[in-house]
Amino acid sequence: MKKSVIIKILLTIIFLAVLVYKIDFESIVHVLESMNIFLLICALLLVPVMYALRALRWQAILHSTGIYLPFTTTFRILLIGNFYGLITPGKIGELGRAFHISEKKAVTVPTVALEKLIDIAVLAFLSALTLIFLMNDSFFLKVLLLVVVVATVGGLIALVNVKFLRFAGKYLGIGVGDIDIFVQTMRALLKNNPLIAKSTFIAFAYYFVNYIVALFVALAGGMLLISVTAMPVIILMGNIPITISGLGIRESVGSLTFVLLGDTAANGFVFSLLLFLFITVIPGICGYLFTICEK
Repeated sequence: MKKSVIIKILLTIIFLAVLVYKIDFESIVHVLESMNIFLLICALLLVPVMYALRALRWQAILHSTGIYLPFTTTFRILLIGNFYGLITPGKIGELGRAFHISEKKAVTVPTVALEKLIDIAVLAFLSALTLIFLMNDSFFLKVLLLVVVVATVGGLIALVNVKFLRFAGKYLGIGVGDIDIFVQTMRALLKNNPLIAKSTFIAFAYYFVNYIVALFVALAGGMLLISVTAMPVIILMGNIPITISGLGIRESVGSLTFVLLGDTAANGFVFSLLLFLFITVIPGICGYLFTICEK
């Protein structure tokens, strides 16, 4: 096992152990025991709607590159990518869904990259609104958000920089021709204003449904409804690739944001954990089942 993976596993255990100790395990158990099962089921039933929106967005991006896949195929591959993302740091494994399409990877990978960039941009925007209007005193979260935004912008610049990618390609065994096609495709996608507008609109629709899922979870646990506004901050910070699948980081941010909004740390922990379970883990398990069926 690689040293980096061992470090991430250790950090995950440490983060979760410290959180459970500080919050008090009994408080977490009490919140879980008091959850309204019917409302949790309502939240879970909305998850396919969320992924249908994501599939429509990715399908539109693929169409712009001349790749035409049926909606059902796009939906299935999206779930498979979600499984890859579940078991990799920062969900980088989601790029793996591009390898389930027969066309050149130098063309399919940029479609996934663009989708993730739009996701991060929308999440950063929604998180900024929450931090400015409801958590203005949280300097730490503002700095963390700034770091994520700067890293995303840096990543975007790298994705369209031929010299950088050719240099990286030498160590990754990627040919110059594929690098050039990748950059051309990425630049063409970024310059396609109608596509960017449509994809961004669908992204906002996706996160609107996300808010409804979060609302059902909050109602199920008798949490303060204003705490739902912490959802984009929790999801965005959960993508920081320090621990396995963001575990520990996500729950830490959830606990912190809930306390800042006047709720309890235990509620924030459970809220973050359930969102992760519904939005990422269960769809990821479905994606895993699809990978088995493909073999």
